[in-house]
Amino acid sequence: EGKTMCAVNLAACLAAQEQQKTLVIEGDLRRPGIREMLGLPPLAGLTDWFRGNAMLTDIIYRIDPPGFWFLPAGAPVENPIEMMQAKNMSELSDHISSAFDWVIIDSTPVVAVADATVWAAQSDAVVLVAREGKTEKRPLRKALEIVSRHNLIGVVLNGSKATTYNRYYQIYNPG
Repeated sequence: EGKTMCAVNLAACLAAQEQQKTLVIEGDLRRPGIREMLGLPPLAGLTDWFRGNAMLTDIIYRIDPPGFWFLPAGAPVENPIEMMQAKNMSELSDHISSAFDWVIIDSTPVVAVADATVWAAQSDAVVLVAREGKTEKRPLRKALEIVSRHNLIGVVLNGSKATTYNRYYQIYNPG
């Protein structure tokens, strides 16, 4: 669907706006993808912090360019829900919310596993990402049903082939 790329691009845009202090959390602890996308070596991250093997201040990295901060997943785990206990998530939220203007979380797909709902419950807003021709209607409806309980503010439709430059402007200038 492109959720990881959307998260990274959004973070870069926010970080560029008036030097907003922006953090990207690699919240997909099962199949993280941001670290590799950024061309970074394996890094200690959230799974290390959840286990008590790292201080949070030691696993948040500055990425220049594009000028945002990054909290990697760490080593992938099969069942992160156990790590993502309410106490851990509350403590994480307390630490980062006061230190950053924006926090972008790239979570797991919504319907596949429950991890995304745990992240959504800790978030002020949720943006759902779908891809035309790939995201099926039934899972999309289910995802909308799930995230609508957690401050859904919008949907990004990637890969749309139905829009053209001329049609976009006809909406604003129907003359």
